[in-house]
Order: sequence, then C-alpha cells, then structure tokens
Amino acid sequence: MSRKSLLALLLVMVMACCAVLSAGAEAFTITVSAHVNGDAVTQLAALSGTDIAAQLPAGAMDAVLGLVDKLAFRATIDGSAVQADVLVSDQSLTYVAGQIGEDGITVVTDLLPSYAVHISSEELEQFLSQMSSGMASSGMDMNSFNPEDIQYLIEAAVGPVTGLISKVVSSFGPAETGSWDFSGKTFTSRAHLDMTTKEIGLAGLEAASSFLQDAKVQSILSGFGVKPEELDLSGAVQSVQTSSDDDLPVLDVYQYISDSGDMYFTLNLLKNEEGFIAEGGMVDGQFILHLNTNPDMFEIDATAQQNGEFYLFFGLNMKAVAAGGDTPFNDMCVEVTGKNVGETFNVDISYKFDTTEFMALNMAFGPGGQITADFGTAGKNVLGLQDVMGLAQGGSTEVLDGIKAEISAQAMQLVTKLMALAPDEVTQLMTLVMNTGR
Repeated sequence: MSRKSLLALLLVMVMACCAVLSAGAEAFTITVSAHVNGDAVTQLAALSGTDIAAQLPAGAMDAVLGLVDKLAFRATIDGSAVQADVLVSDQSLTYVAGQIGEDGITVVTDLLPSYAVHISSEELEQFLSQMSSGMASSGMDMNSFNPEDIQYLIEAAVGPVTGLISKVVSSFGPAETGSWDFSGKTFTSRAHLDMTTKEIGLAGLEAASSFLQDAKVQSILSGFGVKPEELDLSGAVQSVQTSSDDDLPVLDVYQYISDSGDMYFTLNLLKNEEGFIAEGGMVDGQFILHLNTNPDMFEIDATAQQNGEFYLFFGLNMKAVAAGGDTPFNDMCVEVTGKNVGETFNVDISYKFDTTEFMALNMAFGPGGQITADFGTAGKNVLGLQDVMGLAQGGSTEVLDGIKAEISAQAMQLVTKLMALAPDEVTQLMTLVMNTGR
C-alpha cells in the first residue's frame, strides 16, 4: 500500500470516527493496557530459530517488558472531539487529538505544537468525490451504497430468512418427554429436526436465491462491485440436488425445553464420525454456546448474561493443525471476559499457549474524561489536505525540514518525561545502550 493510499485510508477512518463522535452526548474514556510474559516471548522466538537471550544484552528483555507494563493507551471522546494519549505510569506521555466542526476537521498533537492540520469541509467534499470516482472506475460506487440501501437490504432479507426459519421450525417432529441435563439444568421435553443435510441446504439456497432475485438488491450489490453471475445460485442448487445423501454429512438436531421454559439445542453434522458439533441455548437467563470439531481441532465456548457480562473462549489444537508435524505446544487459546466494575465495563483478553500466558490485554470503558488538547490554530502553521498529501509523497522540503526539526526537539523532551515516569526501566535501557555502543 502506497503512502498516499494509507493516508487516504487514515483520513476516512478519522472522518468515520468524527461522524460517530458528533452524535455522542456524554464524555467517555477507553483505556487499553497490556502485559507480556518474557518467558513466553523467548519460547515463541525459539520456534523461529531465534535465541533472544544470545542477541540481547543481559537485562534488556526485563527492562523492555517492565516499560510495557507501565504503558497504556487512552482514548477520550467528548461530543465532536477525541483525544488519544499514550500513558506511562497513568500519566500522559504524548497525545494526538481531532475535532470536527462546521468548517471541517482539525487535528493537533503535542509532538508538533506549532503545527495543526485543518481539512476544510470543501476539501473533504472534494476528497470524497475523488474517492467515489476512483471506486466507481474499479466497479465500486460509494454513492450507490448508502444507509438507505443498507436498510433496504435488511428489509429485503426479512422475508426469505423468516420463511427459512418457519420451514425449519415446522420440520421438528412430535415432542417426547424425559429427562436430559445440560449446563446444570434439567430439560423435560425434546423434539427432533426431521430434515436431512440436503433438504436444509436446498432450503437455505432457496431463501438466498429469493433475496438475490430482488431487482433493487441486484442493483445495490452491482454498485458495490458484485457481478451478475455471482448472484446466480442455480449452479449451487443443481449441485446439491444431484448430490447423494450418502456423500453428505448426517445432520442430527434436537431442541430441548425445560419446565421453566428454557430452550436448548444440540447439533451434530458428522460424516464417518468426523465433522462439527454444537450445543447451546438459554439457561436461567444466561446464553450459552459450545462449538467444537471431531476430531478435536478447535473449540469455542461462549456465555452472555443479561447485564452485558460475557465470557468467550477459543481454543486451537496445535497438534491437529500441524497434521502430525512437530509443534512445541499442544494447545493455543484466547480467553475474553467482560465484567461490570462500578460504572466501568472491563474486557480482559488472555492469549495462552498450553497453560502459559503469552500476553494479557485489558480494556476499560467508562464515563467521564477530559479533552486537554487546544484546537486553536492562531499562530500555528496550518496544513491543509493538499499539504498533507504532498508531504506523504515527499514534497515540500522546507515544510518537511521544519516538521523534522520540531519532532527532534520534542523527542528530547519525551525522553526526559519518560525518564521521570519510568526511571528504573529507562535508566536500565540507556545504560545497556551506552555499554553496547562502547
């Protein structure tokens, strides 16, 4: 991706964020922090034949990871403005901020205190027009894919999806009574889905074909670069119709109901005892889902509470993925937990290999926060969209030299500030650098 394309993508992202922000009413803050396990890093590096201990000075790994533990990222959103801070020991090291107004978008950062980027509404309109023309020439028309179109696609899908659900529900056989336990709950009634894999596949294709045959749906999708032949599912329908049931996995689905009205399901899609297994439902107000394959290759567990708290587990059998090849780990997994802590909602993400945690991330979402950036442009060097685009392509040597000089001066202040916020780690790293350079 060229620097100009990357800059264009970043600009679109800023515009999208600002559009969302302009609809916000109350300030809120998102804080992200991380912890990295040095032993796990060393172990993972060894997989690629890299001996970190032999390549780094003694103590370098501990100093870097100690600094990582003190680093965090914080985004504060207040109305039409957003500020992103890099934190060290909970104090701001540096920031970049943006604000949308009637006259356009302004972006400032303390790394360039005498500069500001201001993209006027006229420049934004022209930029969007150029992007639309470029996308249209490649078969994608931005102007033909708007919120009204998305709403129409959703509405057009309701009928076919509802029909498919109705067909599946009506295909469950008579209920039988008994006792079946799932997730600590006893279910007393169950019914079997009397549909084969072929039948449910054809029903799904019929619903999809009904949706894609809508003339306006076809027009909207073609404006987004979808070719007419890609909307024709007749070939897929014929392939399923002519297939033999013996060549397809066997579908086995049961729906269970408890005396209190809780609902649960089990699904097996297996051929020669290999395939996909799932179960889940609502148990005492809690949503539960479990997915895995047979033989065991991956596993997903998910639970969600009515108050928004949730748990998600994704596990991967490394030996199965390696298909008999050498792998130092039996399993890799990601665990995600969401919990309410007072007014804050915390999301913890843990990456593990076997039982060793490689990295942990924490994201905290909560009300409050303050934008400290000054968006005033008086007395500053103001760069417009064309200036920024020109800089991305290496133009305007005079402006570039001025920016480089200011960044160099601010970098020295950053180092001084960093030493004050994390003295032990920075001092250790600087000592290592000086000793290595001798």
